[in-house]
Amino acid sequence: NKAIDSLKASNSESYSLNNGVGKASHVLPLGPDFTKVKIGFNAELSRGLNYSIKVENVCDCRNRVINPEFNNLEFFYPKKIEKNDILITEILFNPRPGGSDFVEIYNNTNHPVDLKELSLGKSSGDNLSTVSKISSMQKLLNPGKYLALSSDPENIRKEYYLENPEQILKMTSFPAFNDDSGTAILFSNDKTIDKLSYLEKMHFPLLKNVEGISLERRKLNQSAEEPGNLRSATTASGGATPGAQNSQYTDELTDTEAFKLTSKTFSPDNDGFEDFMEMSYRFAEPGNIANVSIFNDTGQLIKRILKNHILNANGTFQWDGFDEYSQAARIGIYILHAEIFNTEGAVKTFKRSFALVRKL
Repeated sequence: NKAIDSLKASNSESYSLNNGVGKASHVLPLGPDFTKVKIGFNAELSRGLNYSIKVENVCDCRNRVINPEFNNLEFFYPKKIEKNDILITEILFNPRPGGSDFVEIYNNTNHPVDLKELSLGKSSGDNLSTVSKISSMQKLLNPGKYLALSSDPENIRKEYYLENPEQILKMTSFPAFNDDSGTAILFSNDKTIDKLSYLEKMHFPLLKNVEGISLERRKLNQSAEEPGNLRSATTASGGATPGAQNSQYTDELTDTEAFKLTSKTFSPDNDGFEDFMEMSYRFAEPGNIANVSIFNDTGQLIKRILKNHILNANGTFQWDGFDEYSQAARIGIYILHAEIFNTEGAVKTFKRSFALVRKL
């Protein structure tokens, strides 16, 4: 917060760096206000290390020496970004009217990466049109973390649920992706790190309106270009998962399939105990489509719970005890009928019985 004594600040012996680098080789105080110095070292710095620089015997023009409590600064010099270190995991290219596009990336390494060294571009066909730096200053993305990129983070926060509102970054210049087709590309030092090509027809075919629905990468260990690796975000997720694990994400198919009711009875009387009939499901992978209805014991349709609803790999849904006409259903035995199918034509049917009860 004070101008330095430029003569004393020019002494290279006053500056040292750890990790075997040692003393500075040359120092240049920067005018006209002399609140900064440029420091050079003979030894080359190694990437992927944390460094600590120590400053001694530097004073201002009144000979007040820098406080020893504040004469150390730390910085991280991240590794170079290599191919597939950062993956494009989700893209919203056709937002709702007045909305904004976003692209989600994921750190696929075991170390932090510096987004200052990364650029986002777009292409249509073989024509690369826009390439924009993601950050003008150092911005570290930690391993195993997701980050959404957009020109209007506030719009994304308004339109979608974010598990961590900080997992979205504003880009001052963001490529405008076409609504029908295109390619998002990540670059670092003119090297292609990852790319994702999309077509509007990749969306789930039963969706009536795809505006505001993102395409998500299901498997991170497969290329985004692999057929079938991009799918519409699930209805249950709200149509997109910016900055968080994708609703369509899946590992190898190891889960045991299940579809069950959490209880055999429920009493919708708002007393805080079993007021809803809750149903839970677990499938080997996300993206199944569900039609779920409630019937009474004579086979009469009471309530349609889900219609062409895209499911996560696991989750829950519920019935509040009201029928199609918003009238309270009577006490008695009810049947839940669920039809679960996928785009390959596989169909599974589940029937579960339960009782609606009330206090007498």
